[in-house]
Amino acid sequence: MSALLRYRLRALSRRAAWVGRGPSAAVALLVVLGAAALAAGIDRGVAGDLTLTDPLARAAAVRDRSFWYLVLATLIFSYTTFETFFRAPDTRFVARLPIRGRTRWLDLALRTVALHLPLLLPGIALAASLVLRGAPILAVHTAMTHGLVFTVGLATCARLHLLAGRSLLGEATPFRHALAGGLVADDAAFLLYSPAAGLTATLLATVLLDVLVARALGLESQPPSPALAAGLTFGVLAATAALIRASARDADRVLPFVIPRFAELDVPPPYREDGLPAGTPGEGLARWLPGSARPYFLRDLRQLRRRHRLDRVLLWLFGAWLARAVAADAGASSGAGVTVSLSGLAILTGVFLVSSFRLRGAELAAPALDATLPHDRRGALIGELTACLVHPAWGVLLAAAAVAWAHGLTAALITLGLGALVALGLTGLARLAATLTSGRVDAMAIAWRAAVVFGTALVTWSSR
Repeated sequence: MSALLRYRLRALSRRAAWVGRGPSAAVALLVVLGAAALAAGIDRGVAGDLTLTDPLARAAAVRDRSFWYLVLATLIFSYTTFETFFRAPDTRFVARLPIRGRTRWLDLALRTVALHLPLLLPGIALAASLVLRGAPILAVHTAMTHGLVFTVGLATCARLHLLAGRSLLGEATPFRHALAGGLVADDAAFLLYSPAAGLTATLLATVLLDVLVARALGLESQPPSPALAAGLTFGVLAATAALIRASARDADRVLPFVIPRFAELDVPPPYREDGLPAGTPGEGLARWLPGSARPYFLRDLRQLRRRHRLDRVLLWLFGAWLARAVAADAGASSGAGVTVSLSGLAILTGVFLVSSFRLRGAELAAPALDATLPHDRRGALIGELTACLVHPAWGVLLAAAAVAWAHGLTAALITLGLGALVALGLTGLARLAATLTSGRVDAMAIAWRAAVVFGTALVTWSSR
């Protein structure tokens, strides 16, 4: 473990050397400015919460804000932890070394924690703002809940992902076939649902910890209980240690078999032999593009549809959510409906359908071919952006249709125009970020998703 840890620290130090060099300096500056803007937005919200005169109402407002920050962070790491464990970029290199499964699992766990540390920034900013504004008890509540949820949440998601991965070594059953639904191989059916299971378990823990920490600190009309606070902290840490120990024990036996098996299932079948229709939806748009952009557009569109088959399901879910959300706000102003629709569209486009990072990841990128074959930069840019915009464009149309149904044609046209700007802006910025951080796409993708989620939440809450 010590040798692998030294390798990890050496690689981290080398990667840290990119800060301040060329385009990476601009990325680092944008990250710092984004963190400062996030802290300023959170401080503004806290200032409004603390203006309430009733202490219980003030505490409830701050707890509500802290809870939703945790929900947004949980939504991110419940899915990205799966990527960091099963699609680590150094898997092929490490797999050649005589390393125990336990050692590799602990190494991946440390890498997962390091990659997800930025998700603690909103909680840190919220706690710091509360301290500076004279609300130390609420700051302690925020720090405890965020720290405990982050700790036990990552351990829980990692444990569930490993249990789902262990199922790859068993035989396919009719139950697994029903769960897979034709979207993935039957053997990987449980892997399809492990992020959702991690999300559900962590959200339940978030609700429970929020209430227990509030009671321990005396925020619910009862005296504080230091014993409860200490016992709660010890219990969560003990549960986390038990989860890590159980995962490491299982990983020692099955991880060397699970990772190669997952790699086999993770490779799409040959084109036209993968069970997908002969025609890919959206191919007809190629006729409207310049001749130099058409090959790149068709390549990226087909690759994205073959590799990420769940995107269409996300569009259906987005449409269902829009119908429910807009219907719930039907009695409100049209501006509220437009805001809700655009917020959902931003999350869909910036978090779930960020295809620029996919096209530069280990799954779809072919840097050797790009470096050797004739390459038209302008055509590649137009083709890639158009392929990445196909599904977000459907999201824009769904948002406009939902607003038209609830608030009329004028609001729908506003949503259509602003939605197009949101989709274009997020897709273009994601492409720029992915290009500037080539070779570090995974880490940048996590940071990008976190920035989009928290930025959208701040804009939405500020508009209320």
